Amino acid sequence: MKRLLVYAIAVIVSSQCLWAGSDGMKVSVHVDGNRLEDLLTDEQKAGVTNLKITGSLAEEDYAYLRNSLFLQLDTLDLLDADIDTIPSNVFNWENVKGVLDHPIFRVVLPKTLRHLADYSLNMGDASIVFELTGPFPTLGKYVYEGESGSRSRIEPSADNVAYKTTPIYMYSTDGSVLYFADFNRMYESPQYGVRIIYQNAFEDCWTSGKLILPASVDSIGDRAFADFQMPIPTGHYDPPKFICEAVTPPRLGKDVFLNAGYDSGRPFEIYVPDESVELYRNADGWKDMVIWGILADIESVRASSKAVLDIGCSREAYILQADKVISHVACYNAAGQTIRSLAVCANSFILAKSEIPGPYMLVRIYFDDGTGQVVKLSR
Repeated sequence: MKRLLVYAIAVIVSSQCLWAGSDGMKVSVHVDGNRLEDLLTDEQKAGVTNLKITGSLAEEDYAYLRNSLFLQLDTLDLLDADIDTIPSNVFNWENVKGVLDHPIFRVVLPKTLRHLADYSLNMGDASIVFELTGPFPTLGKYVYEGESGSRSRIEPSADNVAYKTTPIYMYSTDGSVLYFADFNRMYESPQYGVRIIYQNAFEDCWTSGKLILPASVDSIGDRAFADFQMPIPTGHYDPPKFICEAVTPPRLGKDVFLNAGYDSGRPFEIYVPDESVELYRNADGWKDMVIWGILADIESVRASSKAVLDIGCSREAYILQADKVISHVACYNAAGQTIRSLAVCANSFILAKSEIPGPYMLVRIYFDDGTGQVVKLSR
């Protein structure tokens, strides 16, 4: 009998653990058929700041988290929860009348996660960072959208080596896939070498500058630019532009540019290499856009960078050197046709004069901070 009693106590303790310290109360609870609310003591409900959940969650459990615990949590740990799909709107905080605070915390997503449903990470007026611990899931629509233009942020956990991040983007480790863009920091374009724009990556994002998809891009997933907006600020001298440098039109998924456009109501315009204009105008998905040759953009380009760019000239080559890192360059002939596009990742590069077709070529220089310049080099 004593052994049975000890075993029963061990089972109870293992299903619910508590730690308390100066950094708040940490609670671990296993939810399996019982309501989450019933599994927590009054003390835990009042003091928990770090909640780890295993097992599975029902809609009423999500509702309890949302309505009763969000304001006090700093971490919701679902790492070991048995969850493969996050349902719609489970994190959509609706502010309670008279409560001025809004939730600010981190959610560790389940390692078993495979799908994010429509509006699943919609956080209302909360500020939540979602930490990805496993493979990137498939997505429904408006997964990241929030109220008043807010957008959830998703980033890999420290031990998730399949991904890397910049202040704006989340990439695969090799840089070939762009998974997520943070619209709050949309001041630079994707890095050269990206081949795949993942579904929903820029959904509901906006920029008032230029967004340039590098020549390396060959496919763009479902809804990647759905509701992507390019507002024109009052007094802005250079209108926003969407540029795709790929010579061959990238393959498009479903509804890639659904509702994309300008706040002025103008049709969505895309600039592409001049030799590819007709290819884009006849390609599935692209033909629904207004397509212009990239030379039209180059001719109106103003330097968007304050970088110092020195151009040295020898008998056989040009040496271009800047005071900040050049990410890549794209070269065009006088007709706007792409000659070459190459990664640099250095402060200088050399262009042989023998590469210049005809009397001159235009070189678009992209700096690592997302700004750029265009120079004209004569033969």
